[in-house]
Amino acid sequence: MNANRSFRFYGLLALALLAMSLAPPFASAQSFKASFTLPVATRWGLATLPPGKYFVTVDSQAFPSIAVIEGEGVHVLVMASVIDGGAATGPSKLVLARSGGRARVCSLYVETFGLTFRYPPPKSGWLVAQTPELIERLPVTLGGK
Repeated sequence: MNANRSFRFYGLLALALLAMSLAPPFASAQSFKASFTLPVATRWGLATLPPGKYFVTVDSQAFPSIAVIEGEGVHVLVMASVIDGGAATGPSKLVLARSGGRARVCSLYVETFGLTFRYPPPKSGWLVAQTPELIERLPVTLGGK
């Protein structure tokens, strides 16, 4: 059963990468590149990112939407589960949930697009209901400076 989940995940990832490679060239005009700094080790998708400075690139027109995160010797691709064009306002930000000494990325709001890319908690090892969560909003600098 675990092997089926892994196969399904990697199959979806391969399909997403194929779709991105076949996308028309003008779609890249809607990409977002920015930088942010993580104050603590943070889980984003299946990866754990150490504290430090990172760069993120997101293409708003690709589906499924994949964030490319680079920095601190890490290169990660993370797929958003939901893209929301609703309630968030203000400057671009990365939203973390901290609970029980651990942190995870909940969402990335991109002011340029007016979109929030949401990332679900990991299916294992993260007991959301066990302890209260502290929500932290980190500034995201446009252009990856």
